[in-house]
Amino acid sequence: MMKKFLLSLYLLALLFAPSVSGEFIAAQTAPQADAQAGANAANYAALVFATAGDAGRMTCRYLYLTEQYLRDTENVRAGDSSVYTSPEGLVMVVDCGNQISGGQVVESLRAMGVRKIDIFVASHPHADHIGGFALLADAFDISRVYMNRHEYDSGTYQAMLGIIAEKKIPMTRLVEGDSFDFGPRVKVKCYNPPVDFDFSAATQTASSIANEGSLCLKMTFGKSSFLTSGDMYIGSERRVAETYGAEIAADISKMNHHGDSTSNCTDFIQALRPKLAVAMNEGVLSLVVNMRYQKVGARTFYNCIDGAIKVSTSGDGTYEAQTQFIRELVKLGQPSPDGRYSLE
Repeated sequence: MMKKFLLSLYLLALLFAPSVSGEFIAAQTAPQADAQAGANAANYAALVFATAGDAGRMTCRYLYLTEQYLRDTENVRAGDSSVYTSPEGLVMVVDCGNQISGGQVVESLRAMGVRKIDIFVASHPHADHIGGFALLADAFDISRVYMNRHEYDSGTYQAMLGIIAEKKIPMTRLVEGDSFDFGPRVKVKCYNPPVDFDFSAATQTASSIANEGSLCLKMTFGKSSFLTSGDMYIGSERRVAETYGAEIAADISKMNHHGDSTSNCTDFIQALRPKLAVAMNEGVLSLVVNMRYQKVGARTFYNCIDGAIKVSTSGDGTYEAQTQFIRELVKLGQPSPDGRYSLE
């Protein structure tokens, strides 16, 4: 029992310890009060969603979604949503939370001053990734949708297809090897699922098939790169890592499946070798996964601890990150009073 307790303390220390890449540089800004985090907690959401410095840069905002709901006996998590802006100001939203937390996605986009969504990407058809699509489509014009080939048997998925058809939104089904442009300077390439992926495999559950078939997309802007791959499981991660190796290396990455140990295997992380990795979930699901990312030199961030997170680059391979909340009990390198960091 004592050994397990000491191991837990060790893993927690690793989660909050400084990682080995880059230095964090302080900046000064007056904080705002946040009711949810407590009256004395610093909330820098205004800095995360400020877009004045976005021009000429590629930026990703990893949204902090918190609204869950109960469906039958299953709790539907708040889910994922990431907002990318191109150097020219185009907007790409990857996933949109569940049917309630989608409202938080809409609020976040409005805080950025977004008027339309140029690209919406559905990583896979689970309710915590596409459930908010109706709210999104009602609030903004959507110019194009990308998704995989999975014809999922759920009301949420069918409702999304109905909206796409009703609004006549152009839609493209992506497979491994496909690519598209996010403006003239950002290239997006798909690494999963393969063309022959079996979305009806009887040997797996419908849920696991959906996760394994998640789109794996790498965005490249000059010397900078971002990767997102939904809830991709270890099987697909290993296939991608074995097939492409260092080609999938990306400086900034979302941890697969909310940072859970169903995903984020060592082979995939070693091929990826990110400088910064973000887990989007209501809690920390695996300290072992956190250790794997830190072992390759990545700084790890968690929505449940850091709130919404903005990562921005001019395309030269260096990045600035802004967090909504500050880890008061720990130090990450040289922590900034306003949650702003720079990363080489």
